[in-house]
Amino acid sequence: ETTPDSITVTLKQDGKDYKTVTLTPGEDGCSAQGDTWTYTFYNLPDSNPEGGYHVYTVEEAPVDGYTTTYGQDGLSIVNTAKTSVFVTKNWILPEGMEAPVIQVALYKGEETTPVETKAVSADQTIAFTNLDKYDANGQLIQYTVQEIMDSSYQQVGMVDSNEGGFHRFTFTNTVA
Repeated sequence: ETTPDSITVTLKQDGKDYKTVTLTPGEDGCSAQGDTWTYTFYNLPDSNPEGGYHVYTVEEAPVDGYTTTYGQDGLSIVNTAKTSVFVTKNWILPEGMEAPVIQVALYKGEETTPVETKAVSADQTIAFTNLDKYDANGQLIQYTVQEIMDSSYQQVGMVDSNEGGFHRFTFTNTVA
């Protein structure tokens, strides 16, 4: 994934939209140091008509390929890269035989407990989405998929490819 060229942030005053800006590093007061972007809103009123103080927070417009979280201060934004894993199921069966629906389990890195399990039928592609792309140390997470089926079928082919930045698994099975 690539870092976006710009993001849109709305400053909220007491929970209501106050000012929306499009931030691009190097332009209009937005600076970047590595993956950290900084912008400051200036000349904001601090007190409200009731004599109290305004509370300011920010909200970012969705950024494709990322999940957004906010710091406790309500003013810090953290974008976490996400990915998807696609699984396609193919069958080679005698004519007239109906292909079963099987389960596929998604595993993250070296973990032995599946992240998620889904059903997949013949000639169907399913997606495991909104998965962390990197671990806490910034290392790319490797995902694997395993079929869960009875012994009356056997796997005759499996392709693991990486297209467009996404893992794609294609399983082909037949009668045992």
